[in-house]
Amino acid sequence: MKKAILSLAAVFLTLSITACQKTYETPETLVEQARAVFSDREAEIKYAGRCDRDTFALLWFVSGGNAQEHQYIPLECTVRDGGLEFERSFKPMERGVDIAVLQWRDGYSFLINNESCHVLKITDDLGTHEFAVDEYPYIWYNETLPSEYVFLDENGNELRSF
Repeated sequence: MKKAILSLAAVFLTLSITACQKTYETPETLVEQARAVFSDREAEIKYAGRCDRDTFALLWFVSGGNAQEHQYIPLECTVRDGGLEFERSFKPMERGVDIAVLQWRDGYSFLINNESCHVLKITDDLGTHEFAVDEYPYIWYNETLPSEYVFLDENGNELRSF
């Protein structure tokens, strides 16, 4: 009997916590959630784009204006009933100036905000793929773990990180 009461209490507690989860209607409404993660809390923060996997979305935010160094923060959300429920933030790997990468949901998410990068080249189990980077910021999600990825300039030369 005591176990049944404790189990029932646990279920009600879980349901009440889930019901209290705030739902955001648009990615832009998550800016304040992203601001809590950035080191410069006064910086301008913009929504950069998103990628989706199953019932999850990874939303990328960028801080800093044109004259400032940029920071990139991805936020994971659950997509539910047309809204977004914040789950957690991540610290991405920086792969050169204005390029960030995150291993996420059995794949890799890329944010490219470097206008010198024109091609994202990925090698995975399915072969080698090239994706034209034609807008900035550019968001790409590769559903498998790549064995290699490189960023190429307009002449096909690899961009080097310094």
